[in-house]
Amino acid sequence: SANPATVQDNLEGLLGQALGGVSLAEQARAVEQLRQIVPSAEGLELLWNILETETDPRRLVAAQILGYHRSWRSSHSNMKRLLGRLRQEKDPGVVTILVWCLRQRDEVQEFLQHKYVRAAREAALGLPLNSSTLAGLLQVLLLGRDADIERILLHKLRHIHPSQVRELVDHLLRLEGEIDAERLFKIFECLPQVSLFDIFVENHNLPAWAPQQGFDPAATSPQ
Repeated sequence: SANPATVQDNLEGLLGQALGGVSLAEQARAVEQLRQIVPSAEGLELLWNILETETDPRRLVAAQILGYHRSWRSSHSNMKRLLGRLRQEKDPGVVTILVWCLRQRDEVQEFLQHKYVRAAREAALGLPLNSSTLAGLLQVLLLGRDADIERILLHKLRHIHPSQVRELVDHLLRLEGEIDAERLFKIFECLPQVSLFDIFVENHNLPAWAPQQGFDPAATSPQ
């Protein structure tokens, strides 16, 4: 196997070439080689150190390499390190790449309302749909900050699993009084319609009564 020091030297050399090769072709070759190198623990530490040194011109390339090789995401300490960097990062390009590193992780929802709109759009693209992220998704949709983010999130809702529709509707009902009707209709029209119909028939069009109470016609009449 390759000497770790040699691999690290290669990594440093390629990072330099990717940043400032003598030609665009050389830069492109360096980037391609960086994609193929799986960083060792020492290599990853080098990338983190570059990323955390705000004067290092290789930071954007280092962030991209972390995004190409994501095995580090299984480490709680590495995820904590990335999130800490993201929360204080000032470079819009680096922020966007680091958000890209979080694709399909629940943690990406924290950046759906990031002040850099490109980073927020990247967070929307990378957002998984599950019980932990539905409330955050709805909050952003109801804010209506950016048309592209809205389009991305509504597209995701078109592919929501039918079993998640009830949970999403429950979130919406808890927001009663805070919802713009037009935005609400946009959300509803994206959802699986059979699941939505079943929920509303089950929850809203039937009277709340127990068999022993009999049936009260007033319970179903319009108010």
